[in-house]
This record gives sequence, C-alpha cells and structure tokens, in this order.
Amino acid sequence: MSRSGRLLLTLAILFRATGLSWAQVDQGLRFEVASVRPHVDDGTGNAGFSDNLTSVRMANLSLRALVRIAYGVLDEQIDAPGWLNNTSFDIVAKPPEKYESRQLPTLLRNLLADRFRMAVHRERKEVSGYALRLLPGGQRLQASTDP
Repeated sequence: MSRSGRLLLTLAILFRATGLSWAQVDQGLRFEVASVRPHVDDGTGNAGFSDNLTSVRMANLSLRALVRIAYGVLDEQIDAPGWLNNTSFDIVAKPPEKYESRQLPTLLRNLLADRFRMAVHRERKEVSGYALRLLPGGQRLQASTDP
C-alpha cells in the first residue's frame, strides 16, 4: 500500500481557557441568542436536531456529534478524549436574519469556540488500512447468474 493510502486527515480537538479557533470561517456569523445546557436524561434516548428560519434545536447531542456537524468530518477523523462521547447537550438558538441551513456548520463552530473555548488543528496521521486497486488489465469481475 502506498504511503498516501495510509494517511488519514484528522482533527485534534483542544480545549483551552482562552483564545479562539483558527478555523472560524466567518467571524461575524453567530447565533443571535443561544442556550447551551447539559442534557438531562429523560429515559427516551432521543437525539437529533432541527432548524428553520427562526430557531435551531439540538437535543441530546454529544460533543463529538457537535464537532462532526460543525466540521463535516467522520467519527474516525476526530482524535479527542473519550469523554467527548459521554457529555451531551441541548442547544436552542436563534439564527441570524436570512439564515440558510448551509450556514449551520459555521454558526456551530463559532458557538463551540465561544462557549467551550474549543480550538482545533488539522494534522495528518498514519493509520492501517487496505487499498483496493485495479490490475493493469482492468477488472475481471463478472455478474452473478445466481439470484
């Protein structure tokens, strides 16, 4: 396997007392008002989010899930402490005027930086894996005749 096939882009999450993330795309794009509270387990285990022009609601989402939404990455691309999975929050926020759903990641990145003092850095990390490649003669797979 080639070296590039073994490299995986990861996000390393750092929490610090001061400073903001370099990854904020738009410094001015923020929720007008936001309530961030630890999730109180109601026994249902329901989690999710919804948004419209006047409100964004996120219920029972772990910090890891919030990072996935904010940065558009997969779970295996996040290199962070395990407690990110165990800490869930409920967020109710009022988006800015002329809000569009595509702005949610930027709004969420800024919220995480403001409320949690979260900062990120991107790095390349070597991991094990397999690369599936075609031979020079092309693929030789045939469709199955067995239903």
